[in-house]
Order: sequence, then C-alpha cells, then structure tokens
Amino acid sequence: MLQLDATRVAIAVGDVVGQGTPAAAVMGQLRSALAGYLLEGHSPAAALEHLDRFAARVPGATASSAACVVLDHHTGELCWARAGHPAPLVLDTTGARYLDGAAGTLLAITGRAPFTEVRTQLAPGASVLLYTDGLIERRGEVIDDGLARLAAAAHDLPALSPDALADQLIHRVLDGAACTDDVALVVARLIPGPLQQRLPARPEQLSAIRRVTRAWAATAGLSGTLTDDLQLTLGEAAANAVEHAYSTEALGEFSYEIARTDTGAIEVGVQDFGAWRPEPAGNSHRGRGLNLIASLGANVQLSPSPTGTGIRFQLRPQVGISDQATRASPAEMGTAEIAPIPALLRITSADTDHELRLAIHGDLDLAGVSATRAELLAALTAARTIVVDLRPTGYLASAGIGLLIDAAEVARAAGSTLRILTDSRGLTRRILTLTELDQVLSVTEAH
Repeated sequence: MLQLDATRVAIAVGDVVGQGTPAAAVMGQLRSALAGYLLEGHSPAAALEHLDRFAARVPGATASSAACVVLDHHTGELCWARAGHPAPLVLDTTGARYLDGAAGTLLAITGRAPFTEVRTQLAPGASVLLYTDGLIERRGEVIDDGLARLAAAAHDLPALSPDALADQLIHRVLDGAACTDDVALVVARLIPGPLQQRLPARPEQLSAIRRVTRAWAATAGLSGTLTDDLQLTLGEAAANAVEHAYSTEALGEFSYEIARTDTGAIEVGVQDFGAWRPEPAGNSHRGRGLNLIASLGANVQLSPSPTGTGIRFQLRPQVGISDQATRASPAEMGTAEIAPIPALLRITSADTDHELRLAIHGDLDLAGVSATRAELLAALTAARTIVVDLRPTGYLASAGIGLLIDAAEVARAAGSTLRILTDSRGLTRRILTLTELDQVLSVTEAH
C-alpha cells in the first residue's frame, strides 16, 4: 500500500512468470517502478502504460500481470486498472462482487490495446481484495470456476475485521487444495468517518450509544476484542457525564466522538458541559469507570473545568489478536441515528430447597441498575445459597459492578452465600477480571 497524498492510497498486486529468486527480483523491479509512476501523479492506467514500457526492458518481465487501484478514503472513490490480472473483489453488506470494465493484456506484449481504467464508489465498511491467481487457479479447471469459488467463499464475510477476513478466506479457499503457484492476498477496508453525537445526559441514552457504536465498529473493521474495549471505555466515560455532571434538577447534555487513526488506533473523546455534583453517599462504583478506562486505554487525558469536563484517550489493537469483528445488521451499518432503546432488563428466578438462582437478562448499566436494584437486593435477605447468573447479561458497567458489591454486602449481612455465575469467555467475565471483582466475590464459570 502506497500513500499518494492526504486522502489517496494506491494498492497493487502483480505476478511474474516463474518462481524463486529470479522471479522475486523481477517483481521487485516492477513494484518499485510502478510506485514511482504513481507518485509522479499518474492514474492507474497511465502508470501501467509506463510500467509496460519498463517491463519490455527487464529480462524475465514479459507476460507479467498487475492490478492497480487508487482509493480516496475521504470520498470513497476507487479508480482501477489491470494488465492481464484477475479483477479485484469488493465485499460489502450486499455480498461479494468483482469490479468490471477495466481491460488490458499482460505486460510487454507487442501490439496490445491501451490499458483502460474504471472509477467506482465504495461505501464505508466495504473491503477491496486484490490477489494473485494462485488463490483461484486449479489444475484442470477454467479460471471462471476459481473466481466463482472465491466469491462464494467471501460472500458472508464482509463483517469480519480485515485480518480475520483474510485468514478465513484463505482457509476456505485453500484448505486441502493442491496449490501449484504462490498466493498473495491484500484486504483493504474503507473505514467510516468519525462518529460524533451530542445527546441529553440521560441514562437511557447509554444503550443507544452502544448499539450505534457497535455498528460503527463493524464498518470500521474493528476486531471483536477492540470493539469490546471501545464499548466498555466509551460507556464508562459517557456514564460519568450522565451520572455526575449535572444536578438532578438540571437537564444537561454531553457529546462524544470516536475515530479510527491511520495506525489503526481508536481515538475517543467525551465532553460534558456541567459542574460535577458532590459524590452521593453509598456510591460503591465511583471511580471504577475511570480505572477501567486507564487499564484499557492509552494517553488518557482528563480535563475538568468549571464549564465542563472532558476525557480523551486512545485504544490500540492488541498485537497478535486477530478475532472476529462483532457483526452488525445491514440496517445498522452506517446509520447515524440514535434513538433511545429500553434496556429490557429483567430478573428471572429459580428457587429450590438449597439455592435461589437469579438470572439477570439485559444490560446492567445505569438504567438497568436503577430498574433492578430494589428487586435484586430484596431477594438476598434470606439465609441460603444465592447464585446470580450473569450469563444472559449483555453488558456490565461499573454501575453494575457497584450493584454486585452491594449485593454481596446484603447477602453477607443476611448470612447468605453469594456466588456469581458467568461464561468462561465473554464480555461480563472479562469485565469482572479487569475490575478484579473476581478476586473479591465467588465467581463460578460455566464451560
């Protein structure tokens, strides 16, 4: 990938005749020459015209192929051309499709027609795939069969992060196949612009933010782990603004912004416009949200002032982590509308002679805690074993952590034994570990 200017990048893939060191040397020369032509300002087709003349003077370069795309990541415009190379594949919410219209034969072939180029538009979240023919060719079959196989394998993968998409596609297409040629695959994702909103400082907005952030993360190609980190940290920063920035009588607002940088990091900012009220008595989760942000984020900057408090931080992809991005529905992807959605949190119970099991369904954020606090604590006053099942719980904020701490105190005073049940892997289990609550409470994992 080659950065051409502030908004445009060039991506090229090629193939040469032969294998081994001589072929690699030829490809190195062609790659450097093409990069130079593109940096001089030539369009993809014009750059291939120059590359064709260069290839005619390089021993071993005759009949090489190349595909070249220039993508403007600000406008989404993609311009592409090819010299005898398979067409790029585009993945988006509609599925998989090959780019068409650009024509051109192999490099350094006498009497060829001029290379042509085509412009098209990509939507945020779309991925463009460039590859070598080793990925699609099989001995004894026509190339159209290989192209159809590749498109079919990629059809349901657009929501994966680029790394996971490449891994899964290679696995599907090449698993058990007898490859006779080298394979190269490049996946480039057009990330969306920053997500920015200014909202009423009300608890019911927090679940709506999570929904829209989840959709933005899917189009931005975030891994599942990075998506979880974004949901946790942004949720805590927003909850602080909702809970602490304004008096109970005031109707305030807060704003937030998330953006992906060129390095893959996520920039997050939350700003309120009030003067934080005194800490209420018995607030068992005060400060835990900031601690969670500090543990997951980098370059954390807290800026309190008489006219409002802001917090900014970065989230960085974890090296070596290549997991599946959280999927978003086509209706969610790219939406900028935020409408409050009820948490729909409820408690179901199963009472036996030996234990009471309370399953919490929904999101334990500020709104969820307010809706269920009295019911949960009232159920803990009898002396017996009580299991709080968090497996149906979709989200656990620091307010929910505070509720679990209060629940443990109530159970202890009543002479009860309180246990927390979670999945062995999942968001709620991860939050318990990050906040070290698993060291304080009795946590049991269901495998």
